[in-house]
Amino acid sequence: MGIYGWNRSGVRGFTLVEVMITMAIIGVMSVVSLGTISGSRGNKDIEANARILMTTIREAQNYALTGKNIRGMCGAKPCVPYSFKVSASGSAYVLEQSSIDAPAVFAGTASTLLNAVTVNSTNGGVVFTVPRGEPSKGTGGAELVGSDVVDFSVSKDGKTSHVCVYPLGRVEEKPIGVAC
Repeated sequence: MGIYGWNRSGVRGFTLVEVMITMAIIGVMSVVSLGTISGSRGNKDIEANARILMTTIREAQNYALTGKNIRGMCGAKPCVPYSFKVSASGSAYVLEQSSIDAPAVFAGTASTLLNAVTVNSTNGGVVFTVPRGEPSKGTGGAELVGSDVVDFSVSKDGKTSHVCVYPLGRVEEKPIGVAC
């Protein structure tokens, strides 16, 4: 533009160079903001699924504390719960119950994580025994002691959050990038 926003023909307007610079600035700002939005969406997926898994673990712990029967019938009689187990692999996690009649046999329901999030657990998951809800390792049933921890890692696109079960029964979700 010329002096005072007027061009030679006396009509106000912008030059092609000014319009191109403005469009370039808008384009760069759009790319930066879309990158930020898509990155935070993956984080939200991981956090949401970690909370769902943490809730399921606490639910199993609560069932063990109350002795609730979630299996229904064991043959002709109601199952008397012995322990509750949460294990996870791939895109699924399982909440299972064993009965006093068969403490090593678990039966339950599997649930799938949302939005292509995967989960893995150390020690084969965690088992809570009735009536005190004490946590133990899912494989072998060894009690959690000292610095032992059952770690459920929830991952997507190379980012990982952890749900940790500690010896005294504390269940905690760690932020993305922080291990148990």
